[in-house]
Parts: sequence; structure tokens; C-alpha cells
Amino acid sequence: EKLVNAIGPEHKKLAGELRDLVTSATEEVIIISPYYVPGKNGVEVTRDLVDSGVRVVVITNSLASNNHVPVHSAYGRYRKDIAKMGVELFETRADAGRFTQEADAPDQFTLHTKLILIDRRYLFVGSLNMDPRSIDINAEMGLLIDSPEMTGELADRLDQRLPIMAYKLVVTN
Repeated sequence: EKLVNAIGPEHKKLAGELRDLVTSATEEVIIISPYYVPGKNGVEVTRDLVDSGVRVVVITNSLASNNHVPVHSAYGRYRKDIAKMGVELFETRADAGRFTQEADAPDQFTLHTKLILIDRRYLFVGSLNMDPRSIDINAEMGLLIDSPEMTGELADRLDQRLPIMAYKLVVTN
């Protein structure tokens, strides 16, 4: 129906419910999306979170690790503003596979995971990218898990491994 009808809120149910959960965060939101194009609404939600004292971390592909250059170009329009507002913005290294403990890790790395961790309690995993195409056109699905133990452990592992698996973007004047 998304392809033949005008797109309305009923076609964006997953994104809307996920937005409501994310905006209820009080401590931390970690977003992992290979294609991160927040758009105006995503920027506003992010700004509101940061302004309310929530730690926001976004992990996405770097240009070198991205398999869709046009999407990276669209993300690039938001990158500086997102980083300036206080988001911890990471871009995965194309050679991140060298830093894993897996013997068969690929030489070239492309992030394809779609996760959102909220307050080290909720874990969303699914097919939804944080970009307009996923929200407006694609039929997406996901699973929401309420597990402080699992989500907290995953968040801790991300905090430990991000410095070697991804570049942290820093905006200077």
C-alpha cells in the first residue's frame, strides 16, 4: 500500500512507535544504522534529546565502508549539525574486520546492523534504517526487547570497541 497510496501515519506505524519510545529516553540512546539520514524531524528529535541531557550516540558507515554512496551523501548534509549539537557520532572503519577476534572476518567491512538501545533497557532490532526510504517507502519490521541485562551488556561492549572499530567525528570551529 505504501507504493500505491499517499503516505500517511498509518503507513509509518513502526517508525512512529519507535520515535515515541526513543523520545521517552531519560539517559541514553544509541542508534546503529548503516544508512543514517535523519531528515528535519530526526534532527529535531535528536536536538530535543540532547537538550534534555540524554546521551545520544549514532553509529553509521563511513564513506569508505558504505556500499551506497548517494545515501552517504544525503547523510553528509546532516553530519556536522548532528555532531555540533552534542551527538557522539561514529563512522565505521572499512578495515574494522581486522580488529575483530574472528579468524574469518572480512577484510572490507560494511555496517549493516540496525539497532537502537534505549536507556540500557530496551533493544530494538529490525530492518528499519534511519532514513526516509525505510520510513516512507519500505515495509519494515522489528523486535523490541525489554532486557536491561542484555541491552546493558551490549552497550558496554559498544563503548569498549567503538574506538577501534569506528572513527569518532569531532567538529572544530
